[in-house]
Amino acid sequence: MPQNENKADPMRILHLANHHIFSDAGHFYMCDRKFSSGFDRLGHCVYDYSYKDMLRASNVFRSSKLGHRKVAEQLRSIVQAFQPDVLLLGHVNLPRELLDDLRAVRPSMQVIGWFVDYVEDRRIGHLRSMASAIDALYVTTGGEPLRTLGRELGVPVIGYLPNPVHPALESGCVWERESWDYDLVYCGADRKAPARRQLLEQLVDKLPKVRMAIRGSLDQPPVYGQEYLDLLQRSLCGLNLSKHHDLYWYSSDRIAQLTGNGLCTLSQRIPGFEELYGEDEVVYFDSEAELVDKIHYLAEHPAEAAVIGRRGWQKAHNTFNVDRICRYMLEGVEGTFSEDYLWLSSYFRL
Repeated sequence: MPQNENKADPMRILHLANHHIFSDAGHFYMCDRKFSSGFDRLGHCVYDYSYKDMLRASNVFRSSKLGHRKVAEQLRSIVQAFQPDVLLLGHVNLPRELLDDLRAVRPSMQVIGWFVDYVEDRRIGHLRSMASAIDALYVTTGGEPLRTLGRELGVPVIGYLPNPVHPALESGCVWERESWDYDLVYCGADRKAPARRQLLEQLVDKLPKVRMAIRGSLDQPPVYGQEYLDLLQRSLCGLNLSKHHDLYWYSSDRIAQLTGNGLCTLSQRIPGFEELYGEDEVVYFDSEAELVDKIHYLAEHPAEAAVIGRRGWQKAHNTFNVDRICRYMLEGVEGTFSEDYLWLSSYFRL
C-alpha cells in the first residue's frame, strides 16, 4: 500500500511495548516494530518506549521487577512533554496506578492495548488490572472466545488483531525463484514442547529426501535478524506450528512471516482460519500422516507450491498489511470503519 493513501489527521502515539533495544536488532521484524512503523506510514508521530528494557536499565540488578519508581517518573515526564493522543500498550504490565496517573496528565488520551499471544490466564494476568482503563483491546484470537474475554476483562471494545505483514520486512517473493536451497523450513523452539519435537523427528525420519532447514528445534541453534529472513527467502515451503491451535483464528506471527515472504505455507488446521487464508492460499493439515504426504508432494511439485506461495503472499500483503491493521486499530475505538475489514465479525463493542 503506498504511504500516502488513506492518511488520517496526524496523531501523536506513545507506544509502550517490548522494543528489544538491547537485542542488537535480533528481533527487528517483531510486531512492536511493525506497528510503530505502520502508524508512522499512516502519517502519525510515534514515540517508542521499551518498557521492560527501561525497567532493567534503571537498576543495578538489571531486573524488570525493580526500577518502577524511576520509570514511572520518566513516563509522566514523557506524557507531559509529548502530549500523546494515543497511549499504545503492547505486552506491558503497567501498574494501574501509573496508568491512571498518565491519563490524569493527558485526560483526552485514548488507551489502546494489543496482545499477540495465546490467551490463557498466566499470559493475560497483566491485562486484568488495566482493562477498565483501556478504550480498546486487540487480540490475535477471534470469535466467541474473544467476546467472552472482553466481558471477563471489562473492556468496552475488543477486536481481533491479525498478525501484520510489513512490506519492508516481509519483502521476499519466494515463488519467483528458479531454485531453492531448502524444500521446507521450520524455525521455532521445541523446548517444553515434546509433541512438536516428536512431529519434527517424524518428518526428518519419514522424508529423508526432502531438504529441511530446522532451526531452534532438534538441538539446532536458533536464527535471528536478517539471517532468519534470508533463510525463509531461500526456502520453498514453510511450516507454521503454534504451541496451541485450538482457538478460533489464533496463530503465532510465524504465519505472517511465512506467507509474507511468499513461502508455500503448511499450517495445522486452526478453527475458522480458512476464513482468513483460503485453502488455495495456505496448505492445511489435520494429522502427521497428512502433513508428511503434503510435504512430499510439494517437494516433488515445486511449481504448484510456488503458485500457492504467490496466492498466500497476495492475501498477506493485500489484506493483512500493517498499515490497514493500524488504521483499523484507531478506527475501532469509536467503531467507525473506513472499509469492510475481513475480520470485522470478531469486533465487539461490549
